[in-house]
Amino acid sequence: MRAQAREARREQVAGLEEWARTVLADPDTVVLDTETTGLHDEARIIDLGVLDIAGTALVDQLLDPGEPIPASATDVHGLTDDDLRDAPTFSDVLNELTTALAGKRVLIYNEEFDVARLRHELQLHYQHTGHPTPDAAAWLAAIRFEDVVIPYSDWYGD
Repeated sequence: MRAQAREARREQVAGLEEWARTVLADPDTVVLDTETTGLHDEARIIDLGVLDIAGTALVDQLLDPGEPIPASATDVHGLTDDDLRDAPTFSDVLNELTTALAGKRVLIYNEEFDVARLRHELQLHYQHTGHPTPDAAAWLAAIRFEDVVIPYSDWYGD
């Protein structure tokens, strides 16, 4: 039984290594990360980063969430209201973000959370059109997100 478990793990690791080689060889791979005002459904994005596979920053922007940052969030990421003074809003950088992600393989750690935060920001952005949900959904549907939580946890055996 132990030999079967070791063989299964070797096969799993080989598959993960192949996935990583494919991702790293794909020039259309980018990595997206955010920091937010918290973990709740209404949390706002306050730091947005997109790197290409070579590590070049395509988007590296602090964002004004339009509300105070709770101390509990500052304890996690270290960003304060003063850090965001004079920062643009999500709407101000949406075109830059769209350009950075269009047609790319977007690696994201904890897709469920970050995509929900993007959805919330997009809904607020499109709110004045009268159709925030369809517009936000269309924007998100055009992006090819790939959650790296599973490969990461599989690699470490979590």
